[in-house]
Parts: sequence; structure tokens; C-alpha cells
Amino acid sequence: VDAELNAIKGGGGAHLREKLVAAASRKLVLIADYRKDSEVLGEKWDKGVPVEVSPLAWSTIKRQLERMVPKSRAQGLSTADAMVAFEFSYPIAVLRQAVRKAGPVVTDNGNFILDVSMGKIYDPLAVEQLIKMVPGVIEVGIFSNMATEAWFGNEDGSISCRFARSEMKKQDELGYEFDLTNGKLRNTSTGEPYKYSVFGSDKKKNADLYHSLLAPASRDVYRVLVESDLGMEPIAVPDARQPHCNIYVTPDGLSKKHLVVIITGHGVCGGVWAWNVLVKEGLRAGSVVEYVRGCVRRGYGVLVLNPNENIVAPDGFPETFNTYAGHSTPIHGSETPDEHVGYVWSRIIR
Repeated sequence: VDAELNAIKGGGGAHLREKLVAAASRKLVLIADYRKDSEVLGEKWDKGVPVEVSPLAWSTIKRQLERMVPKSRAQGLSTADAMVAFEFSYPIAVLRQAVRKAGPVVTDNGNFILDVSMGKIYDPLAVEQLIKMVPGVIEVGIFSNMATEAWFGNEDGSISCRFARSEMKKQDELGYEFDLTNGKLRNTSTGEPYKYSVFGSDKKKNADLYHSLLAPASRDVYRVLVESDLGMEPIAVPDARQPHCNIYVTPDGLSKKHLVVIITGHGVCGGVWAWNVLVKEGLRAGSVVEYVRGCVRRGYGVLVLNPNENIVAPDGFPETFNTYAGHSTPIHGSETPDEHVGYVWSRIIR
């Protein structure tokens, strides 16, 4: 799975049927472990792109695929100006052989599979189109522009998620907002508090809404920190004139005798303890809001750091690597959580 949620599938030889199911679905969610998470396709997966082909002409198709050039003309560009679609000068196509029987693998549809290696794939859609133009190709194991989100099991046992940019909606667009009187997420039309079973027994709709709320609800915590009785002030890191994220400080917090610095855990936005707790239980359990209030009552200053927003998307908004897949600009001084904490400590706190 690459940064844009394009994917290679077909290791088991069923990518034709998998793609038919994906194309007929309203939403495609990818689930994989950390070994499949990459910046570009082919970066970690070196077994090539599975291509299902007609047995009648597999050798001819193999020769044609191996004559493909990496220059992409998918957008009508000249060869000189065209984007390089893949890494190798020419692909290498290998007929997949069966393991416990003689001869090639035969798919459930009675076809053969060519595994086509081309190194890193920089333009998955163009590569998919180029391969499909070869007569006799049945289907290509590149799933481009199909997935809306991807969930990864990490090596340390944690789970991270990335959303396709087009799928990330604002919380108010989904019809929900935090009720500042009780901290619960509520429906803006009915005033009813959010509950997972909004759509009754329709499990898919319930899950879709829940997952859609995770990222925007987390970002709404920033609004609560600033607009609630806390009145916290954003500080741009490194500064507002360049790509940056915000940290939040209580009024005159940096001049107080005692300063409490809050650093949230892996993957979440600043001020959020856990996405799922925030959505299901509300601000008091899922965010730092009540902790900040408690510190203010004791006369402490509070500084809420934002260690996981390390990049800025093309629209200018800071993002975490868990919630955004696509082209981005690193935030100077906050390229990693450790660098963010070090920058704030040395430039702001001290």
C-alpha cells in the first residue's frame, strides 16, 4: 500500500475476483501489517505485479510486457516530458509456477499469472493502463484510486490508519459537534448524543460513520481548547510564515511559576488521548481538556504539545502520518515526534 492508498494485490492469484468485488463496493478499506506500508508501490514488495493473462498467448504477452518503457503518456505528454511511471528500464515478467504440482499456476478463472517486476512504481494508474492495453491481459493486480482508508498493524502492536484525502470530511459536515456543556459528541440536528448504533442493525453504516468521525473529532479538540472557558492560545511551530503545526498554551501559561507540559501518545492529534475513546466517550475521557482545567484551577500554566503533526498537506493544513496519505511538506523542527518535543523545549519552554 503506498502513500496514496494505491495497492498491489494478487499474491494468492485471486485479484480479478477481488477487484470485481472492490469495484462493486461502496467503500474499499485495506487492512495490512506494517510490512506492507510503503511510500511508493514496489518499495517493500519485490515480487512484482500479478497480471492475469489468457493461457493461449501468455508467452506473447510476456514479450510485450517486457518491452514496456517507463515513460508514462497517460496524460498526453510527449515522451521527453512524460512522467517516469516505474523504476526499471524494462519490466521482467515471470510465469508463476505451481508449488506442489508441475506446471504453471491456474487461477479460479482458468487463466495464467505473470508476475511483472518493474521496481518502484511511481504512477500506479499509468502502469495499470499500460498493462491493460496489451491484448490478452485479463486483469492487473494494481488497485489504483479505489481504497478510501487503510489500517495497519504496527510492529509494536499498535494500530494506525490513513484516509484518502477525498474521504476526510469536517465534523460539522458529518452532522456532529462537541457539546461544551457535557463534552459529549452530539448530532447537530437532533441534539442527541452520539452512539455507535446510530443506524440500528446496519453494521456497515454504523462503522462507516464511526471511522469517518475519528479524524475530524480529534481536530475539533483544537477548537475546544481555544473557544471554551480554557481560552488557550495557539503557538505556531516553527512559525506561521512557513509550514507549521500549532501547540496550545493557557493565558500567561509560560510565565507561571509551574508549567505542566502535556505530550500525547503515538499517532493522535495534539490534545487527544485516544481517537476511539474521544468519539465514544467524549472530551472528558478522550482528550486533555479536563486535565488542563484541573491544572488551571491549581494556578499552573499548561502547554499542550502536538508531536504527531509532522507534515503539511497541499491545502496548508498540518497532518499526521496516520491520517493523511499523499504529497506533503515536512514541518521544519517537527519532522518527527522527538524533534517536535526537542524544538519546543529548546526554543519555547527554556
